[in-house]
Amino acid sequence: MQRNINKSISSESKHITVTGFRGDNKDTPAKKIRAGKSKLKEAKNSVSAAKNDFEDAFSLAAKAFKEDMSEKINHTEIKILELRAKITKSSKELGIIYQENIDVLENSKTLLLTKLNEYKEVGAEDWGVFKQQFNEEIVNIENSVSNFIQQLKTKEKSEDKTTEK
Repeated sequence: MQRNINKSISSESKHITVTGFRGDNKDTPAKKIRAGKSKLKEAKNSVSAAKNDFEDAFSLAAKAFKEDMSEKINHTEIKILELRAKITKSSKELGIIYQENIDVLENSKTLLLTKLNEYKEVGAEDWGVFKQQFNEEIVNIENSVSNFIQQLKTKEKSEDKTTEK
């Protein structure tokens, strides 16, 4: 009997040593590995979903920016057309000078529109740089058009005063 008890104790100690604890354990290494793999798969799915959400939001923001900038470019085009109409009323010498300025503005506008339409969405960092540079360029063109309009108005006023005397 003593021998059976010793054998039983020995068998139990081997089991405890191998598994780390006694009895049927639910957290065996194989189960832990399966649980870890399952959690990893869930995490990958979450990352994938978050990435898709980010890409969708990024795409929508890029589309909205492009639409906004296209609208600004179209507005600039209207102002350039108005300037063209005004310079046809100016003297021939001024018309030639103004025409050159308008051609420069028109070329700048066309280049911006091409740049906007050809931009491919690469990533958030590149997109941020593109947006900043594009905004600066569109503001420069808008300012140039506004300054040119002011020059024409000033010229018209001085011509009106000259013809009144």
